Amino acid sequence: MYNVKAKIGNLKAITPGLIDEANYNYLFDLHTTLSGYTETHKAIFMSVPVMLQFQTKQKQEWIWKRSEMKGFYAIGGVKVNLLLKNEYEAQFATLTNLAYYPELDNWHGTQTFAGLGVFDGSSAGGDLKLGVHVVFAFESGMKWRIGKNLFLYTGAFFDCGLNDPTKDSREPLSDYTYAKYLTYINPLTDLNDLKGFTLLKFSDKINLMTAGIKLRLAFFKIPEREPCPYRKK
Repeated sequence: MYNVKAKIGNLKAITPGLIDEANYNYLFDLHTTLSGYTETHKAIFMSVPVMLQFQTKQKQEWIWKRSEMKGFYAIGGVKVNLLLKNEYEAQFATLTNLAYYPELDNWHGTQTFAGLGVFDGSSAGGDLKLGVHVVFAFESGMKWRIGKNLFLYTGAFFDCGLNDPTKDSREPLSDYTYAKYLTYINPLTDLNDLKGFTLLKFSDKINLMTAGIKLRLAFFKIPEREPCPYRKK
């Protein structure tokens, strides 16, 4: 499972060429800013690793003072994460809409009845569709022999997601246009309620990356030797 939280200070978008039907059909550009944007993902998944491991050879015979006590290992490949549950929550502190009229070279930003100005933020959450998350994985470190048939692996790992399973559930910030904003709310009574708010696409690609330290214990079974047929009993 993983729990990831992203924080973005300000998200800005410009939607050009809108028509102000209430003001002589002047053209204007809508400048939208979301401040204090945060996004949280909580997912439970089943991981299927497809990886190759290399390690230096160590003798099977083990004598504490004379045996090789350490070796090197490296593991690389991909992990296929099957998302079983994927919850999200997105919210922002304030939304600011400013309108620029090129023909008039003038700004409007106080007409709250028209969806312009500064408004309180909103939040939304839900479950995303089940999907597959493919991850490039690499791990490397030392292999320690701590007993006759016991090994301790100590290493560092790095995983990098190769795809974004939430891609189809996102909308560009520019989609929150003046017209669409007013279709979701009643501009006279519900200016602070952004209904229909979904995840925002503030980048072309999002890669989940994780890094850390890993400890593993490995048990080695020493094969039994066949008795020498020429040895006298």
